[in-house]
Amino acid sequence: MGLPIALLTPPAQYRPTLTIRPGLANPVTTGPTPPAGTPQATTAYPTAQQAVPSPTWAMPSGSPVTVRYWSQGTSVDDRVEGHPIGAVEIFMGQNAVGPAVPGSVRFTFRGRTYVDRSGSLVYGVDPATNAGTVGGTFNYQECRAVLTDYPAGTSTTVTIVSLATRHVDPGVTSIFGRPPGAPLVPGQYTIRATTFAGDLITGSADINGTIAGAQMEGEVDWQTGLYRIAFGERVVAAGNEGQPWYDAAAVDSNGDIWRPLAVDPASVFFGCVLFRRIPVDPELVGIDPVRLPSDGRVLGFNPGTVGVLSHTAIITLTPAADDVTNLGRTQLSFAEIYDSSDPPEPIEDVWYTVDLAAGTVTWANPLNLSGYTMPVNIRHRIEHLSQIADVQITGQVTLQVPLVRNFPAGSVLSNALAYGDMQSRVTNVFDQATWSTPAVWSDVVQGSPASGNYNTILHPIEVENDSATDDRWALVFQSSNTVLVLSQDREAMGPYGIGSDIAPINPVSGKPYFTIRADGWGTGWSAGNALRFNTVSATRPTWGARVTLPGEITEPNDAVRINVYGNAN
Repeated sequence: MGLPIALLTPPAQYRPTLTIRPGLANPVTTGPTPPAGTPQATTAYPTAQQAVPSPTWAMPSGSPVTVRYWSQGTSVDDRVEGHPIGAVEIFMGQNAVGPAVPGSVRFTFRGRTYVDRSGSLVYGVDPATNAGTVGGTFNYQECRAVLTDYPAGTSTTVTIVSLATRHVDPGVTSIFGRPPGAPLVPGQYTIRATTFAGDLITGSADINGTIAGAQMEGEVDWQTGLYRIAFGERVVAAGNEGQPWYDAAAVDSNGDIWRPLAVDPASVFFGCVLFRRIPVDPELVGIDPVRLPSDGRVLGFNPGTVGVLSHTAIITLTPAADDVTNLGRTQLSFAEIYDSSDPPEPIEDVWYTVDLAAGTVTWANPLNLSGYTMPVNIRHRIEHLSQIADVQITGQVTLQVPLVRNFPAGSVLSNALAYGDMQSRVTNVFDQATWSTPAVWSDVVQGSPASGNYNTILHPIEVENDSATDDRWALVFQSSNTVLVLSQDREAMGPYGIGSDIAPINPVSGKPYFTIRADGWGTGWSAGNALRFNTVSATRPTWGARVTLPGEITEPNDAVRINVYGNAN
């Protein structure tokens, strides 16, 4: 084992003169012999095969002496150490007028050809796959190459095959645009660019379309594909007041400001995934697909419409007379009670009273529920009605009116179709001399008017909101004073005498479809004449189409429930 090496200067009387001669097994030392224990100077000696001159010299006074020695009886082991060679830096901007153009750099060093790829230098490019090995970097701004992987050798010759430079620096600090198609798959968007210092910066978009990355930020709209990206970073505003990009109005609440970063526009690349849909058959979906978005998906909620946030809970119990069941929450919007049969049967409301404001159910006394299957289930609901302010592609919906109470997990957001004010009414009153058979339900006179008339000015035909229906009616005279009430959608009713009010009953509401006052009839009516009019209900027709994608059944039981809300006057 080698011992430490010491540098020392022996006393002048012990400074030997070394004489080295070719072929000697040991060097010859001339001069005084030092006392025992004095360190001896040694040196390497030549072999017999080496042509070495035989100089003799004396060591100047004060010269250091290197002493190497080993303990007696030890052996020397050779060691080989490897030290990596450093990077080679090559300046290629001599006589250049500006920064290099990305993609134009190609040069050869020690037989190896390098090309630039977004700030990296690549060699050994496979012409079939266009893949290669990264061997360094290239600074476009300074036209300087730094090789970290290069062949061994002593040659310092660099052959430039191609290198384009520009007079000016056309960097950009922000970009916007759109891909070749839309909509995009959410979360599948990446972007990269190269600065003029040769640094590659990358970014990606999250599910909300927010783009973030090293030295960039922006956003992308998944539906349209439009994107906007700014390159740079936020820095402390203080101390940058003299910069050309400084704007006092752009300083945020944290005292930071956006510092733009110029990138080469030719180096900006983005990647995304587009939706593509197979055309659907209108016969299968029941709607013309031209009316659908390009991806076939229709938003369930839209800003400006009305949404209802609700939560429904069920309480199961076996009630007793005079019991008061507390449902655990107040200001209910809805409560209904069913028994446990299959399908469940509703409990008649004569056996209980619901207080929605207090959230209680009071059971009757006496209470006879023998005709029902126990226990009973009370479904009760709380709701929050609000206009929708914003809808995100992630499914996040923002309501215009803040919540005034907590809604537990499992709450449901539903659409509310705002119909506005509605009122039943009578339209298109006219008479005709002859009623045809079969009936012709036309909204204009068929043939000639009748001789008689009905006074709708003083005695209008009356309807009520809770009983009028959408229908066409004809009062056909069977004689000069009796009529048969015909409906386009219902069976004939009557006959009725015109000497009394005519008010056929709607069996659903128990009230008349309409009322015709006896005082409104004039003279001159005869058999075969008809009084025609239409009634319009205080409702609004709603049409729904459900489209199910082809595939295996995943929900064996599914249903849609429609609730009608309104303030009736």
